[in-house]
This record gives sequence, C-alpha cells and structure tokens, in this order.
Amino acid sequence: MKIMLLIEVVGYFGVLALQAIWFIRGELTEHRFALFQVAALTLIMITAGLGTFLSSHYTFGLIVGSIATIVFALIGYPIAKWIYRQVFPK
Repeated sequence: MKIMLLIEVVGYFGVLALQAIWFIRGELTEHRFALFQVAALTLIMITAGLGTFLSSHYTFGLIVGSIATIVFALIGYPIAKWIYRQVFPK
C-alpha cells in the first residue's frame, strides 16, 4: 500500500506538470483545474485511508474515512475553483 501511495504522490506532480502545459498553451480552464486537483487528491486520500483503516479491526475508521473523502471532494471542488480564480485572474 505504501508503494501505491508513493506512486500516486509522484503522479500528482505529473498532474501539476500537465496543468502547467495546458496553462502555457491556453487550454487550462477553471473546471479542468478543479477536477484534476480534486480527483488526484481524493485518490491519494482514499489510498492513504485504506492503508490505515484496513489494517485495523474497527469498521468505524473506514466509515469515517469514507465520509471524510466524500466531504473533501464536495468541498474541495468549489475551493479549487476559487484558487484558480485567485491564481489566474482574467
């Protein structure tokens, strides 16, 4: 599980590089930025949560981790759009 998490974290830098290329080419939009940021970070959060909570015998942690991931995705999308507007003003 640690190797998968490491691969995802390194892959996140690939997402940042892709978004930098899109910005240079003028193809980066608010929605693309927000979706790619939230998707990559949510995947990292799921992997980290599964590695932590699957090793324990309590299902409460898995439930809390799942709810936290869903809440992060729902709240993270508008926040990522706001960050895009702050960093790349029109």
